[in-house]
Amino acid sequence: MQMLRKRNHKTRSGCLICKARKIKCDEGKPTCQRCISAGRKCQGLGYNQTSYSHLALYRPQNHVLGNNVKTDSRAIEFFCRVAAPSLSGPIDPYFWTNVVLQFCDHEPAVRHSIMTISSLFENLQSKDNSSAVATQRSVFALKHYNAAIRELQTPHKPDIVLALLTCLMFVCIEVLQSNGDVAIRHCHHGMNLINTSNPPKWVLHYLLPIFRRMSILPFYFGDSQPMGYSESPTIPESFSSYFQAQTSIDAIYNMTIQHFRRTADYRLGDMRNEPATPEVLLEQYEIHDLLEQWKSSFDKFEAETPQDLIQTSLTSRIWLFHVYEVCMVLSRVQFVTDEMDYDAFIPNFTRMVEGARELAGLRTRPTPSEFHFEMGFAPYLFFAAIKCRVLETRIEALRLMGVLCAAQESLWNSHTLQVVAQRIIDLEHGISEQDVDTFVTQYGVLPPDEMRVRHFVIGPAESGSDGSVGRELTFYMTTKDGGLYLKRERFPTKGPNEAAEGAPGVFEVDLEMDKLSLSEIETWSSTRSGSV
Repeated sequence: MQMLRKRNHKTRSGCLICKARKIKCDEGKPTCQRCISAGRKCQGLGYNQTSYSHLALYRPQNHVLGNNVKTDSRAIEFFCRVAAPSLSGPIDPYFWTNVVLQFCDHEPAVRHSIMTISSLFENLQSKDNSSAVATQRSVFALKHYNAAIRELQTPHKPDIVLALLTCLMFVCIEVLQSNGDVAIRHCHHGMNLINTSNPPKWVLHYLLPIFRRMSILPFYFGDSQPMGYSESPTIPESFSSYFQAQTSIDAIYNMTIQHFRRTADYRLGDMRNEPATPEVLLEQYEIHDLLEQWKSSFDKFEAETPQDLIQTSLTSRIWLFHVYEVCMVLSRVQFVTDEMDYDAFIPNFTRMVEGARELAGLRTRPTPSEFHFEMGFAPYLFFAAIKCRVLETRIEALRLMGVLCAAQESLWNSHTLQVVAQRIIDLEHGISEQDVDTFVTQYGVLPPDEMRVRHFVIGPAESGSDGSVGRELTFYMTTKDGGLYLKRERFPTKGPNEAAEGAPGVFEVDLEMDKLSLSEIETWSSTRSGSV
């Protein structure tokens, strides 16, 4: 008969490192000799609460989560089945569904990050942030986010691959919470690592394209500091895959947006109607040349691609052409002060809307989730809605936003973009809620230049005197003599924690306020803000 082993009393004291290693601690203060002799950084006999990350989640007092293997496994399973396939939006999800999971078992920082993303994603999907279950998921996410950070706080620098991988996952975590400033700081850190180190080729293949797409966020949300990758895109004679075509157009798009931002003064600032410098024109010509090369290479690739593969990759194909068409427009309007110049690109906007309509008509199209980590169709359809002055086309772009777009795409809130686009359409076509006849007669009529919105800025969500939450929306309009004035309105929002907003082609710029006449602030009714 097998003898029963005598149970030893398990001590509850000791430093955190010794507990994790499951060895007896000498409980030395302030640090134990066990950790010092092993070359480890002793964290003392208790948690250092001040080292916790500022993760903006609700944390109930006196609530502690234990080591729940079942809960951890469920979070990872939810990530694999639900979150990972949706994070990339219309882009190939291979990075999230395969690359990240390959590190899950042997890199604790990655595993903790996966569980954090999973819990935050599920909270967004459930649309119920007030329930006890949602609160528990938030606490769970906080616990694992800080655990991931602690894994990287070692005396030795983490491996460059691990550092870049977790950095990107931290960007995702912050974007999930609409913490734009923190997400952008993580992006800066990741791009600096890529530019100053020599990462493996596979890192440049999988991680660089995502960092490049995320690095453009500052140009949408008021920060003009560039953080792009130093190498210029190389366009092959013919692409070998949609992925290769995507990485090339990503680089061109970044160049286009940065150039558009740098030339803002030619459209709205002190250099209006001034000739562009040779350096600025040279960069514009380079973008035009790259776009021509990209289109030629893509056409050759599709001519050599089986038709069934083109159909199975329809979402990626249409998304690529949305990016291409936006680049075509923005790279040619850097210096325009007359909004009528956008009318030359009505065919580009029409192709964008037709492609989106084709995708929306597919029975097998993916159902939009509440959240995409990367930018999907929302900002591009929004751009078509505000810059294409054909009423039928822009109304269709609005409708397709509701069909194809996630509620939150990166830092963009799709509902807010729809509301803003609807208001711009109303202003430019002179449409009001009660004036149905005007709406009908505007079909086939392009609004005159003085009625067109030049630019807009969305203010932060703020509570009014009546307790309602709203944002101030400032429109930059033109006078008949070519001057600018501001029209300000306020529209209600769902809450102060909504995702931020941005739009291709419209950026926050500094204007001399004494040259502008300010109109009174008008308040929208809550019913009007919801009609999109």
